[in-house]
Amino acid sequence: MSSESKLGENPKKERWKPGWVAVIVALLLGYVIGNQGAGITETPSNPTEENSTVAEDSIQEGPVETQAPEEEVPLEVVDEFAWPENPGLERSGSGDEVWLFPELLIEPIALEIEGNESGRFFAVRPIFESGETGSSLVSATDPYSGMVLFWEDEPVAGLEIEIIDEWNIQSQSLNSLELIDTSSPFEDSGDSLISLNQESGIQTLDVVGNSAGRFFAVRAYGAAGRIDSIISATDPYEGTVLVPAGTLFLEIESIGDWSIATK
Repeated sequence: MSSESKLGENPKKERWKPGWVAVIVALLLGYVIGNQGAGITETPSNPTEENSTVAEDSIQEGPVETQAPEEEVPLEVVDEFAWPENPGLERSGSGDEVWLFPELLIEPIALEIEGNESGRFFAVRPIFESGETGSSLVSATDPYSGMVLFWEDEPVAGLEIEIIDEWNIQSQSLNSLELIDTSSPFEDSGDSLISLNQESGIQTLDVVGNSAGRFFAVRAYGAAGRIDSIISATDPYEGTVLVPAGTLFLEIESIGDWSIATK
């Protein structure tokens, strides 16, 4: 027996050495730390890398549809008001006559009328589709030459002419009316129609007429019909009147000379 053995000890049993204790503690710590780290999600160092990955996954293979650019809508150009075209009505005759048109006339037009050189009685009336006649467009006992407005509330089938001698009637579009020039007065004689500039704001008319003291009238018309009677006189007239808003042309009913200036 060795001198280092003591009585009662098992020679096969060795004591724990300090080095082994350190190794075991290190292993346990490593195990604990490893289990805790397993639940932690690693954050990418560059956030854009994850976004780019998702974007790449969302890209589908095949042709890529692109949205066509919206077409530019051109601005609507608003034209000035325009009247119906000339229907091309024209007729000459002598004595009484019933003139039936090729088709019903509905739109407003101007009629240039001449007749009654003998200074007897001369009348022109519209004939409606119903066969009834309307108010006289012309009723004169003097030689007549003028332009009248033909704008009825119902379709017109023709004209009734009452006269002794020769007459002539032809249609005109209201688009062809002479325009009043602000630089000088517009002068004429008898019945007439004249156009005004389509301007906004206040307009006035300097009017002179009816020197014979008969009947003198100036009426304003717009796109929907008569607006107002500006002047109605049986004495010689001279004055300044206001043009109603929306006036497109003037109707003048006169026997003698007259003049109109606008400003």
